[in-house]
Amino acid sequence: MRSVTVIIVNYRAAELIPPTLKRLSAVRQNGSYGVDVVIVDNASADGSVELLRHAVQELGAEGWVELLPAERNTGFAGGNNEGLRAVYTREEQPDAVFFLNPDTLLEMDCLEKLADTLFAEESIGIVGARIENETGDERASTFAFPSLVGELTTSLPMVSYLGSASTYKRPSIGKLAYEVEWVSGAAFMVRREALTDVAFMDDRFFLYFEEIDFQLAIRKAGWTILHNPAARCMHYAGVSTGVRGGRAVDKPMPRYWYESWRHYFVSNHGRPYAVGAAAAKLAGLMVRYVVQALRREDRKGRVGMIPFARHCLIGAVSEPAPERNNP
Repeated sequence: MRSVTVIIVNYRAAELIPPTLKRLSAVRQNGSYGVDVVIVDNASADGSVELLRHAVQELGAEGWVELLPAERNTGFAGGNNEGLRAVYTREEQPDAVFFLNPDTLLEMDCLEKLADTLFAEESIGIVGARIENETGDERASTFAFPSLVGELTTSLPMVSYLGSASTYKRPSIGKLAYEVEWVSGAAFMVRREALTDVAFMDDRFFLYFEEIDFQLAIRKAGWTILHNPAARCMHYAGVSTGVRGGRAVDKPMPRYWYESWRHYFVSNHGRPYAVGAAAAKLAGLMVRYVVQALRREDRKGRVGMIPFARHCLIGAVSEPAPERNNP
């Protein structure tokens, strides 16, 4: 029997995890895959560890759920890397690792459908689930990689009229699995052999862009990335981050979003390209804000031009690359 290890990084969303554990327990009993779970609590300091420990004991899951309380919040990448380190120390490695957000709830057959797709061909490195909101409507589940042109078009006010070519988001197509550039970081499964090529996420990302960077590295290593729209997962987006759809909810984007944007473009495309992408985004934002002003519209949840110019445009030239804590 093939095995899958689920890694969940929690930050102050512990109350949403027990229902997921119950469903995974049912999958263990009735499914065709061995399943275990590693939960990393990213120094929530809100009673999350105690709540999770009680939930594990109540479920009788001590034998297949490992709880790792972190001493400090190392971000999404750092937390997942802690989970991966725990996996890599085992004598027997799982056949796949399933990265799952704490604010998600899997359909009962989601894990099995992802695993079935992942193991269907040896060239498949990643499979992502269809992400839905609480009413069953699809959230963005598949995307194109960020680019200079994409930064311009996604910032323009007329983006909604230009079609999918003007945005990074890609709608699900049909019910069969198909190849995409990258999938939502809320629920995606990675083959063990792909993790041999790209063992860790880049922990220089505190939050945002780390899953894009991780999947880009796996794709560059020669692996195929698929989306399976039949594998469904409900996502209470923004519970831990306060950001939905790339935009802050009722507050400006946090500084680490800008820093992650800069690091992604500089590390993957070089400083000149990053400067060009930043300039393109600022041009699009300027057009957007002028149009909004003429229409007397509010600017809600926007990327601020001043912090973007400071951290992304100027920072792409002047800021040194941060040190990486993992290989």
